[in-house]
Amino acid sequence: MVVFMAEVIDGANAVLGRLSSIAASKALAGEKVWIVNAEKIVVSGKKENTIAKLQHRIDLKAKGNPRKGPKYSRAPHKIVWEAIEGMMPNSRRGEKAIKNVRVFIGVPGELKGKEKEIKKLEFAEKKFKAKSMTIGELSEHFGMKF
Repeated sequence: MVVFMAEVIDGANAVLGRLSSIAASKALAGEKVWIVNAEKIVVSGKKENTIAKLQHRIDLKAKGNPRKGPKYSRAPHKIVWEAIEGMMPNSRRGEKAIKNVRVFIGVPGELKGKEKEIKKLEFAEKKFKAKSMTIGELSEHFGMKF
């Protein structure tokens, strides 16, 4: 039997910014944080604006050689991980803390059948009613298949 020393958070219906700040603060406190169902996390705002922001970010290329990049991922778990990483301080403390964060698409095999260990956030209990889209929809728009 595997014993988990990490706090497992369900990302379904959670707002990306709120979830990221909670995960970042727990990681900075030294806790290990696993986030499951990354494709179901909600990004608030109009779909057109959200798509345009990510498209602009993806279109950025180095002036000299576009293959060198910056390269931004279209995968849901990487988008969430980058949001959490952006909330960490730019120091060794932040580098250590981001190593405590893992993000998964769906529920990993290690947690199948162990729903009691997966914590749902209070603000994610109800469906988000404002204009929004999920990270899964955003990734699919840019050609990601998962």
